[in-house]
Amino acid sequence: MLFPADTEKYSSKYRCIPNEVLKEIQFLTEHGNLPITTQRKLLKAKFSTISILDCDLTNAMQKFKVKSDVANDASRLLKILIEHKSNDPEWFVEFQLDQDNRLTRLFWMSLAQITLWLEYHDVILNDNTAKTNRYQMPLSLFLVIDNNTKSRLVAQALVSDETVESYKWILECTKNATMTEPLVFVTDADLAIDAAIVQIYEATHSIHCIFHISENLPKNVKSKLSDQYENFVQSFFSCRNSLCEELFYERWSKLIEKYPSVKDYLMRALYPSRQAWARAFTSKIFTVGIQTTSRVEGYNNIIKRELSVNSTLCGLADALDAQFEHEVQWNHFFEYRTLSNCMGITTISQDLFPEVDKIMNKYLTPQILSAERMEMAQCLYFVPSKVEPNIAEVFSVFFYGLKC
Repeated sequence: MLFPADTEKYSSKYRCIPNEVLKEIQFLTEHGNLPITTQRKLLKAKFSTISILDCDLTNAMQKFKVKSDVANDASRLLKILIEHKSNDPEWFVEFQLDQDNRLTRLFWMSLAQITLWLEYHDVILNDNTAKTNRYQMPLSLFLVIDNNTKSRLVAQALVSDETVESYKWILECTKNATMTEPLVFVTDADLAIDAAIVQIYEATHSIHCIFHISENLPKNVKSKLSDQYENFVQSFFSCRNSLCEELFYERWSKLIEKYPSVKDYLMRALYPSRQAWARAFTSKIFTVGIQTTSRVEGYNNIIKRELSVNSTLCGLADALDAQFEHEVQWNHFFEYRTLSNCMGITTISQDLFPEVDKIMNKYLTPQILSAERMEMAQCLYFVPSKVEPNIAEVFSVFFYGLKC
């Protein structure tokens, strides 16, 4: 039995979203790319007296969604990038087409990105991600860490596959664009990119993401070890964290002796690349403390929040440009704030440690300078007391109790 009140409330003939609510839905859809659950909460907070069915909200959102122009998408992106290069010859743009004139590979770097690469190529991180465009082309991102310890995007590429040849092409593009190889290159230990690095980056030291290695352990050895798996993991990371090469090799020998069932995997998949993940080797080079690719994976997630699996290549490029500009603006603000903080505590360092402050001001970046001056200011609040060490005890602890 239908009641008149229910008919007015639920019948499509009478349901109507007020214009002011429609304008809000249009704004949230076009500029926020917000899902229905988020929009429902925002609309409920702003229009608490109005009730909207999910089906009506979905229809309204669909009406206002920006329709992507997919016609000639790849050619339009190429045209935009080539125009950038025409206006500024310092840009680097490289692409390849197949026999049907379909885009298969695309790489580009702006002048600002090339400058960042040249300045911070000590450590470069790379990772590929999927589901950023309607053509299912993997997106390859290159990040550096700047003097403010922030991640900066320095290069991007789109390829049709993740083969050794595609990776070689991408790495060749970075060399042609910058004429510089990374000193340290951090990856997720993918076999294809490892093979490409050896052939293209001749003087580069590879670092493998220890998180990816730890994620692969249960996939490859847990079923063979059964209830011994947890003990194996502890022994493996004890070996991996050894700071001395001799101790690493000693613990590695014990590891494969104690767990013979996984010896094949350890010797085949991990041992040949030990210099890329074992701390006995990686601790001897400058890595900015990087042990994983989490920075670039986090960057991928930021980009993906602005995109969908149906995004166009032009939309993807716009999202990358917007994120890069956001980094530039944030960096300017951060340096301004850091310098402002430095000015407030300079008198203490200059009054108490003038010579030290002069040297720090000459060599340190603003962020590190601010931190050091803050430490100097805080030292006034410490009450020191002299401790006479037992030399024999210190010697014993250092040489016999230190865990490498």
